[in-house]
Amino acid sequence: MTGPTAEIEERIRAFGRSRQGLGGEGGLLGALTEVVAVYSAQPSGPLSLAARVATFDPGEFAALEQERLAVRVPAMRSSAHLVPTATVARVMAATRPPLARFAWHLEPHGYTLDDHPALRDQVRAVATTPLTSKQLQAALGWSSALVRGVVQIASMEGTVVRVGGSGLRSNAIGWVSTDAWLGRPIDAVDPDDARAWLAGEYLRAFGPARAEDFAWWTSSTKPRAAAALARVATVEVAPGLLLRADDEAAFAAAEPLPPDHVDLLPVWDAYTMGYPSTGRSRFGPPEVLDRLYDDAGNGLGVVLAGGGAVGSWNSRFVGRTMQVDMEELAPWTPAVRTRVDGRLAALAELLGAADLEVVPVAGGTRKPVGGKGNRRSYVTD
Repeated sequence: MTGPTAEIEERIRAFGRSRQGLGGEGGLLGALTEVVAVYSAQPSGPLSLAARVATFDPGEFAALEQERLAVRVPAMRSSAHLVPTATVARVMAATRPPLARFAWHLEPHGYTLDDHPALRDQVRAVATTPLTSKQLQAALGWSSALVRGVVQIASMEGTVVRVGGSGLRSNAIGWVSTDAWLGRPIDAVDPDDARAWLAGEYLRAFGPARAEDFAWWTSSTKPRAAAALARVATVEVAPGLLLRADDEAAFAAAEPLPPDHVDLLPVWDAYTMGYPSTGRSRFGPPEVLDRLYDDAGNGLGVVLAGGGAVGSWNSRFVGRTMQVDMEELAPWTPAVRTRVDGRLAALAELLGAADLEVVPVAGGTRKPVGGKGNRRSYVTD
C-alpha cells in the first residue's frame, strides 16, 4: 500500500496543526478539551497547553484542578493524563485495561485482586484530602510498595485520583478519594460506546489517521478499534488514512503552512505521542523521526517549522538555569532561529528560570525523557 502524496502530507500537517489547537486564542480548558488530554507529568502538561493558547496563566492552570474542571487519571496507554472532568468517564472507560493485568502489584504482599476492594476502601477512608504516598504509609501502616500498588489499581478503576503539587515543574502528587475530590464517583460508561465516542474525538484532533494508530493510542485490540471507528462516519483521504466525514471540506481547504511558521512542543506532547512509530510520517522522514523519540519511544521536545520537524530538544534545570539540549535536524532559516529563541526564552521565564542556556547537540545518544531522565529534565538539581 502506497503512502500519501507530498501534497496530501502538506495538507495533513496544516490540518493537523489546526486541529491540535496549536497557537490557539482560547483558554486552557478549551485547549485541553480540543486535544482530548495532555500528559500529567510536569512541565510537559503545562507546556503542551502553553503551545495551544496565546497567553498561559499559571493561576488558570492551577484552577483546572482546584475548581475540578480537570482531573489527573490513567488514560491513553495507561499513562497519567490531565483530562477534562466533563469527559473523564468516557476517556477512562475507552482506555481502561483489565485490572487483572495489575494484580502483580499485590502478590508480593500476600494479596490477590480479590483483596483489592478492602485495601482500596482503607485508602479511601483516610484520603479524604490529597495525601502523599508517605502520608498514606504513615496513616495505614503499610509499606511503600503496597501503598503504591493499591493506589495504582484504584486509580485505574477511578476510585482514587491524583492531585498535582504547586508550581509548573513539581511532579509531587497527592492521592485522594474520587468521591471526596469530585463530590461523586466517576460515572460508569459502556466501554464500546466510550470507544466509539473517543474514536470520533481522535479523528477530530489527530486525523487523518489509521485504524492501527487509534488502536495503539487507546491500547485497544485491532478488532475493538475497528468496531469503534465503524461507528464514526469517515472518508479515506489516502490509503488507510481516515478522516471524519464532517471534516472533509475543512481538510480540502487546508493550505500548506509557511515554512517559517514555528511551533515548539515539549516532551510527551499530545501531538507527537498520538501515533505509533509506524504512523509518524507527518512529522518528517525516517532519519528525522529517529531523532524525535528516545529508545523507549518517548517523544522528545520538537521544533516544528511549516508543520514538519526541524529540531528536537530536551531541558533540565541546574540551579536556576534552564539548560536546553537542541539538535537541529534540518537547516534553519534566520526567521526560524529567531522564533525558536523567543519561544525558549518565554518558556524559561514561565518556568521560573533566571537564565537560559541552549546547548547545541548533534547525533549521539538521545537523553531519555522517562525514569531518571524525566527527573533530570523537570526538577532542579
